[in-house]
Amino acid sequence: MNKLVPQKFTLQGHEYIVGRLDLFEAMKLQKRLGPLMPTAFNNVLYGMWMAYGKSMPESKATLSDKLTEFGTLLAVCQPLLDRIAAMPDADFDYCVRTALSVVERRSEDGKTWTRVYSGGTLAFDDIDFTTTCILVSAVVQRELRPFIDALNL
Repeated sequence: MNKLVPQKFTLQGHEYIVGRLDLFEAMKLQKRLGPLMPTAFNNVLYGMWMAYGKSMPESKATLSDKLTEFGTLLAVCQPLLDRIAAMPDADFDYCVRTALSVVERRSEDGKTWTRVYSGGTLAFDDIDFTTTCILVSAVVQRELRPFIDALNL
């Protein structure tokens, strides 16, 4: 898969496209997110992998099983959430705003694309916390992939 091809996906009935940051903005984003990487890899990904191995097929899981698994995933994510909470607000804001600046959303008529965040303004009032987290995660994953690939992991 070519990493330079924009990533398209649909989220809550809207079509989005994730573009690329320029080299220097990508490096600044990586610099600010760098301190999160050990926690993300050592704690969260390992914990999720272990939880995945113990999870039941959804068709056989009871509500109690699902709630227990959800609690396990929250506990696994706690160290990363703590590191994010400890970030200076300016760094956190930079990461979110920078990530959203390369995301576009297709218009209702399907003819045009509009940047989700531009010039200090969020273009769409219906973008909520969950959507923002997913959009930012998509950009971060895309921008950190070359860094991770360079480590030959």
